[in-house]
Parts: sequence; C-alpha cells; structure tokens
Amino acid sequence: MTDNLTASEDQQISGIYCDTQIQNKSGGAIYFLEFLGCDYTYDSKQQTKGAYETFRQKIEETAKTPTEKLGLIEKLNTFFTEDSDFVKPLDFIEKHIKNDKQKQLFKEACISNKIELNGFEKDNDFIQTKIKVVRVEFENGYVFSGDSETFPTDAIFTPNKEGGTDIKVNSKIKSV
Repeated sequence: MTDNLTASEDQQISGIYCDTQIQNKSGGAIYFLEFLGCDYTYDSKQQTKGAYETFRQKIEETAKTPTEKLGLIEKLNTFFTEDSDFVKPLDFIEKHIKNDKQKQLFKEACISNKIELNGFEKDNDFIQTKIKVVRVEFENGYVFSGDSETFPTDAIFTPNKEGGTDIKVNSKIKSV
C-alpha cells in the first residue's frame, strides 16, 4: 500500500508500508538484510528455536554412543527448562561438552546459525512444547518414549557387553 505525503507544495514524498511479521525468506529478507542491513528475524523465539535445534543436531552428529546421546539430550532439555528467562549457549557448551574439538563444532554451528553465544532471552512456550516427551528410537525399530520430567528417574539406560542397551523401567505395565 502506498501513501503519498506532502512535504511542501513542490516536493512529494512517497512511502511504502510493509508487514514485517510475515517472514518471507526471499523478498523480505533480501530487502531488510541486504539492502537496509537490518536482521529483522532476531527475536527470542527464533534464537531459542535455533539454539535448541542446532544443539540437538550437533548431539546427534557427535555423540559416540546412544547412552552419551541420551545423556546429552537430557542435559540439553534440563538446560533449556531451568528457571531462568535468559539462556547462554556458551555455558551449555563449556559445562556439558567435554571434548575440545566437539566444543569448537558446537560454537561454529552457533555462529553459522546466527545464535548468540553469550545469551539471549528464552522463549519458554517453544521449550515447553518441544520437550514434553522424550523419545528414544532403536535401530531394530523399537521406540521408547516418556514424560520428560520423570524420564531420568523412571527409565535407566545402560550399555551391555553385546553393544546393545539394557533398559530398566521403574513402573508397572499399563496396557499391551
């Protein structure tokens, strides 16, 4: 929509209104980012989603064993559900990623995905919807899922000598 504004009798100013809520990755992003030099997509929801999904992907790629992967995902979920409105990805990397090479991979992934390493305001709604259920899928097709809050105490995963995983579930069978 174009609105003509009059600055003076002999000068006419033309302005264009646009809706920045529609995150069109092509036209809008090119205009704001490349032409104006503004990154309008930076907000807590995008940062939270980007950080969580980037860390989850890196855990999938770098964990050496299923037990290590499960442990890191559990720590990631705990990290994002801590009672704080601010998330600092660098803290997670330094505290939970032990290998220096892996730490560097996590940092590089954050930088390439425009995630603020030193922190951002957390979007709690996204986190709550994303991690209500923990899901573990095995190579032979079995899937094990449970409530994210009780999962660490109700299900214990232990690697066995054959290279598989033993599971102990602290509960009664509800249905078959």
